[in-house]
Amino acid sequence: MTERVSLSARDIEAIAYFAVGVSTEGSLNGKDVSNRLSFAGTWLPDGRMKPIERSGESIGTLQKDLGQDQGVTATAMMEAYRHWAEEGRDRVVFDETEYAQLIRDFSRDGKAITKEGYRAIDPTKRAQINRFLASEAGHDFVHHRDVVQVGDLNKQGLRRLVATSAYRSASIGEQVSMVTAIAKALNQNPSAANRLLKAMKRPIESPDAIASHDDVIAYLDRTFEGALEAGQTHARTAAKLFTRLHNTPEGSPLHTAWQEVLRDPLIAPSLIGKDPERPDLTVHYTLVKNLFLEPRKAMAFIDALEQGRAHSEGRINGTGFYTDGTQVVQWNADGKGVTFVDGQWATISRDELGLTRARDGSVDLARVIEGEGRLLLHVEPAVRVASEAVGRALRPGAQGEDVRQLQEQLMRLGYTDAQGRPLHADGEYGPGTQAAVRAFQRDHDLVADGLSGRQTLASVRQAADGRDALVASAHRPHDEVLAAYRVIEPATVGRSPPVEARMDARTPPETIAAYESLEPVTRSAAPLLAPAEAPVAREPVAVPPGSEAPTADATRLLQERLNTLGIGDADGRPLATHGAYDMATRSAVARFQS
Repeated sequence: MTERVSLSARDIEAIAYFAVGVSTEGSLNGKDVSNRLSFAGTWLPDGRMKPIERSGESIGTLQKDLGQDQGVTATAMMEAYRHWAEEGRDRVVFDETEYAQLIRDFSRDGKAITKEGYRAIDPTKRAQINRFLASEAGHDFVHHRDVVQVGDLNKQGLRRLVATSAYRSASIGEQVSMVTAIAKALNQNPSAANRLLKAMKRPIESPDAIASHDDVIAYLDRTFEGALEAGQTHARTAAKLFTRLHNTPEGSPLHTAWQEVLRDPLIAPSLIGKDPERPDLTVHYTLVKNLFLEPRKAMAFIDALEQGRAHSEGRINGTGFYTDGTQVVQWNADGKGVTFVDGQWATISRDELGLTRARDGSVDLARVIEGEGRLLLHVEPAVRVASEAVGRALRPGAQGEDVRQLQEQLMRLGYTDAQGRPLHADGEYGPGTQAAVRAFQRDHDLVADGLSGRQTLASVRQAADGRDALVASAHRPHDEVLAAYRVIEPATVGRSPPVEARMDARTPPETIAAYESLEPVTRSAAPLLAPAEAPVAREPVAVPPGSEAPTADATRLLQERLNTLGIGDADGRPLATHGAYDMATRSAVARFQS
C-alpha cells in the first residue's frame, strides 16, 4: 500500500492562520477586523454590551478572547498601548488609575459583563485603543498574539490529531478538513475538541471509535449547535478553499502567490515586502488574505481562472473578483487590492480603480492616476479565453456530452456508484456519478465534494489516458480482436473439435493487419477457443504508450458479442452490457484469448 503524503508543519500553520483565523474569526462581511476590538454579542441602544454566553472582548486574526486568560492579554495590550502613546505627540496617555481600570474591564468574560449590567467600556477610550491596534505597532502586537495562539492550537490538539490513524490514513483534502475543523473547535470550545481527540485514540474495533474523516465530521455535527455549528460550517468552506489553493496547477498566477506565502505563513506584517529577493510578497500576501476573507467568492473566481474563462463579480465600494481567464484584478471590502496584468504583479487601492460596465455585460477596469485612466482589464461576459482549458465545471444536475465523457473515463478507471454498481454513461450527473467522482477525489488527494471543477476533470482525464488498460489482445483494442474472430459460429463455442477463426474477402485489410500483428500468445495458425473450465488470466495486459483504451460504447459492444458467442462470466452467466470493463468482462476476454 502506498503511503499517503501528509500536510507539512507550514501547511498546518497556514490552515490555522488563514482558514480558521482570516476566514472564520478575523473577518466580518469580507472586511478584516483583526486589528480592532471585537465583541461577540449585541450592542444595546443605550450603549451597553450584551454578550453571547461567556464571550468577552477579542482581538486578532484568531480573535483572542481577552476575558479567557485571567488578564494576561489585556495587560500586555495596555502595556503596548502605553509605549505607543508615549512615543507620539497626538496620542492620549492614560493615568495609572485609568490603565488599571481598562485592564480590569478588558479582562471580563461574558459572565462578568452580564453581572455588571452589560456595562461597556468608555467609548472614547475604546476609540483610542482601536487607533493603536490599527497602527503599525498595533499590527505587530496583534500578529505576535496570533503566532502565540497558532502555537497554542498546535500544543492543545493539532499535534495529537496528526498522530491519529484517522489522520494518517486520510487524503490531503481530508487532512485539511480535519485540521481546520479541530482547530476551529479548539478556538471555540476547547473541552469539546479535547473530548473528540480523546475519542480518536480509542481502538479502531471499538463500537464508538472515531476512525475516519467522516467520523470526525459526524461527531462535530452531533456536538456543535447554534453559533458553534455556524462556525464549523464556515470552517469547512475555508478548508475547501485551502485545498483548492494547495492543488493549483503550476503556471497559474495563484500557484505562484500561494507557494510564496506558504514559505512563511506567519511572517510578521512589518517584514512583508522588506526582502529584496521576494519583491512580490506584498502582492501575494494581500491576494491570499483577500481570498480567505471571502472564501465562497474566491472559489468561484478560482474556477474561472482554472477553466480559462471570464469572471466578473463585485462592486467598487465592495469586494471585487475579476479575471479574463489569465489576468487578475481583485480587491477586498477595505479597498486593498492586487493586479496581475501582462505577467506583472502590483498592489492597487480601490481609490485608484475605475470600473465601467457596458450594456452587453462586459467590464473595463482601469487604473486612474491624476485623472488619466490606463486600461488594466477588459472582461467579456462568460467568455472562455484559454485554449487549453478543460470544459465547464460539472455538478449534480448537469447534462450533456461532457458529463458522458466524464462517466466513461470513471468507468474505465473502475469507479462505481456508492453501492458498487457500474455507472451508466447516460450524460446525466446524478448521485451515482457524484459518488464515483467523490471516490476518485479521495484517491487523488482532491477536495472530496463530488463536484467536478477543472482540477478534478483534468485529473480524471490524465488518469484515464495514462492507465494500464486491460484489453482483449496484447497491444490491440477489443474491437480489432473481435473483428478478427467475428466469423466464428456461436453454436460451436466450447465444443470439440476446436473451431478455426477464418478471414475471407469480406474482412477489411486493417483487421487482417491487426490480426497478423498480434503476439504469438494471442495468434496461431488455428486459434482455439478454450472450454468453459479453462483457467482465467488474472494479470492485466498493458496498452503501449499512445494507444487508446476502449470507450464505453466499444466495451458494451464487446460484451454483447461475447454473450452472442456464449462466453459469459466465470460462472457461465451472460455478461452485463453496461459498458464498464469490469472483472467479469476481463475474465470472458481472457477465456476468449486462451
